[in-house]
Amino acid sequence: MEKSLTDFPDNVRVLEVDDFDESSFDPLEPIIIRGAVARASNKWTDEWLLERFGSDYCQVSLDSRPAVRGVQERQVSLEEYLDSLESSVDSDEPPEYLFHSQRDFEGALDLLEDLDVPTAILDLGNPSLYRFFAGPPVSGTLPHFHTYAINALTRGRKRWAIYVCDDRRETNELLQESNIDYSSGSQASDWFALACPELRSRRRVRLWEFAQEAGDLVYIPAWFIHAVVNLEPVAGFTVEFQPQHSMRGPMGPRRPMGPRDPMGARRAMGPRDPMGAWPPMGPRDPIGARRAMGTRRPIGARGPRGANNE
Repeated sequence: MEKSLTDFPDNVRVLEVDDFDESSFDPLEPIIIRGAVARASNKWTDEWLLERFGSDYCQVSLDSRPAVRGVQERQVSLEEYLDSLESSVDSDEPPEYLFHSQRDFEGALDLLEDLDVPTAILDLGNPSLYRFFAGPPVSGTLPHFHTYAINALTRGRKRWAIYVCDDRRETNELLQESNIDYSSGSQASDWFALACPELRSRRRVRLWEFAQEAGDLVYIPAWFIHAVVNLEPVAGFTVEFQPQHSMRGPMGPRRPMGPRDPMGARRAMGPRDPMGAWPPMGPRDPIGARRAMGTRRPIGARGPRGANNE
């Protein structure tokens, strides 16, 4: 692997899961929570993944632009992909990055129960999408953004760049600029080698660079641009959260967020409102009950997939 991919500054805050201070959590700062994925690392084995997803077909991206559907991608079963993953490590072919995304409230809750996610992060919104990912070294994703999210890594090592400007317009323009030279077939490894170093000296740009290790949970603030390149074979999940209140950060107003429902009940989910917001949800029920939600649907019938990015 090129030295330019493994030689980079590390300026993100790292906290052990037991040392996380809920009162000092800043939703506008990326953070690594070490040990938050320890239980999941033991559970999310290949056997468990195959049992959960069965023979469902997943998207495999042939470049680092997985959000661009139908371009540079193919469909493959998870079992077939895992069988070929080890041999692809030393391949000269472009790295193939697998994603399996579902807009599935209940499925996301299942995954969160295997993680030690601080309440301050869970309080940002309701889990609206989860995404399983697996890939060889040098696979990755080019710059993109989305709402609040966490990335739970069960195996491997990932390099991150997370960056943002001071306001919405500048952040939008910077995202467009970040991708302008990276068309179909482009790889994140090239962006990290060429474009990422230039961000370090850009005015009005805040940049965090770091490596995520197996067992780490990364928190990504809403609408902060981020890119990833995998330094080792990786597997894990991301979960995105639908905000309960106005967006915080450079993309929206920073109005204070009220407390979550103290009853903690996961009440029946009615139709989404015209703005796409989920109904309010209280603190996570430690028993994991999903009252009034009905029988869980089969994996293949969970509704439309979301864009495939980390």
